[in-house]
Amino acid sequence: MKAFSRKVTTLTSLNCSHIHSLNSSHLLLIADCFPLLKQLNLGHTFIHNHTNAFQSLLSKCRYIQHLDLCGLHFLNDQHVAGISPVFTRWKLSFEIKMERTSIGKAGVENYDLLDIDVYPQLKSLYLGHNSWLRNERIIMFASIFPNLQHLDLRWCHRINEGICQVLRRCCKLKHLNLAYCIKVKLHGMNFEVPKLKVLNLSNTSVDDETLYVILKNCCGLLQLFLYNCDNVTQKGVKLVVEKCTQLRKIYKFEHCKLFSFLRQMNFLH
Repeated sequence: MKAFSRKVTTLTSLNCSHIHSLNSSHLLLIADCFPLLKQLNLGHTFIHNHTNAFQSLLSKCRYIQHLDLCGLHFLNDQHVAGISPVFTRWKLSFEIKMERTSIGKAGVENYDLLDIDVYPQLKSLYLGHNSWLRNERIIMFASIFPNLQHLDLRWCHRINEGICQVLRRCCKLKHLNLAYCIKVKLHGMNFEVPKLKVLNLSNTSVDDETLYVILKNCCGLLQLFLYNCDNVTQKGVKLVVEKCTQLRKIYKFEHCKLFSFLRQMNFLH
């Protein structure tokens, strides 16, 4: 790798995903050889002796814009708290993917929110399939990443009312994915979310009452995903279509009684 780096000193993208084994030496070597990286994929990689080297790697690569840590099962709350200060050194806005990790497994009481800084550079955060993730943790993320524009929480089935606080704190949020969050509740959203453009509520318990809340507070909504939402009736969808004038598409109802109704109104995709 050192020999390669002498010839490719300006490498900006590195994919190390699905490598059977990486150790701390490999991570430090990446940091030393490729400081100009903008995209780094370490997803689904087994990393040995990772803690200090992992933090050093992220500290030296200050131009990261896309960081993929999906499937790193060792990654927990303590690691996130440890690497967060590194973000202050990053020069550009960035996105992080941390799906299928152990985030949320540790007790929230072990981490004081007052000790964690705010990192406005983070624009997109992917936390799908983190089965331990609860309300307290997503509220923490919303507090330290207030400028989020894209938040993916699909299959985080322990989340419920806490999503309302996330929406209140992340007022720039444009894209929210709550698919398969079977306990999620939006009835308490008694405030406007004017910048939200895309909302995915597929395979949730959303009902007509929830759609009314969305209609009332998400005036800029362009796309609404409601796959397999059996509690939504024709009355609820019709209200959204009639009142949410900017709405372009509702996706998708092939397997429910609303299919013909939406097709007639030209809102199916």
